[in-house]
Amino acid sequence: MELRSESSTQSVTDTPLPRLARKPIEAKTFELFLISVVGLFLELMLIRWITTEIRICAYLQNTVLVVCFLGLGMGCWDCRKKFALRNVLIPLSILVGLLAFPPTRINLGNTITDLLSGSTGMTIWGESHSSGLVALLGGFIGLVITLLLMRLLWAVFVPFGQLLGSILNEYLHTLWAYSVNVAGSLIGIWLFVACSAFGLPPVAWFGVFALRAAY
Repeated sequence: MELRSESSTQSVTDTPLPRLARKPIEAKTFELFLISVVGLFLELMLIRWITTEIRICAYLQNTVLVVCFLGLGMGCWDCRKKFALRNVLIPLSILVGLLAFPPTRINLGNTITDLLSGSTGMTIWGESHSSGLVALLGGFIGLVITLLLMRLLWAVFVPFGQLLGSILNEYLHTLWAYSVNVAGSLIGIWLFVACSAFGLPPVAWFGVFALRAAY
């Protein structure tokens, strides 16, 4: 009897899991890979676009990069909250509207640069005709506008971090999950490089992003 029970236990443990039991893991792996692709593509796209339209950000590209990473990191830290696509689309739509509409794009870029140039003697920011308290007040206003713009950028990536963190928490093999994340990030980088190599405009960038996000 003992031999029979031992052999039956061994046969049960040696039986491979059915394909349906492995399917959720495969689906989560693909979802993680796709989120990593879309996240890095969107990050590079916004870094390139913002630093092109706002002159001061062209000299401070790392600031935009750090804000994107901060949003992803805080989203991963707060990954227990449920992901909602509207939390990405609302700040992204506002940001796109500010940078795509010519009057706001020109005024926003020039205003930030001109206001911040009044509080520094570096001619790289542009010419300034104010001095003293007026220059300091202008610099403060320019800094507030810049922080609000970075706040919008941060809000775009927090939901991505929440979704990414929630999927990573479901994996038992953390090393494999991070490997999938890195692989997807590399694909996202090369996808944006391909868009730049073909000279595609920002409209095409958002088209690629929309297709990936919808899928």
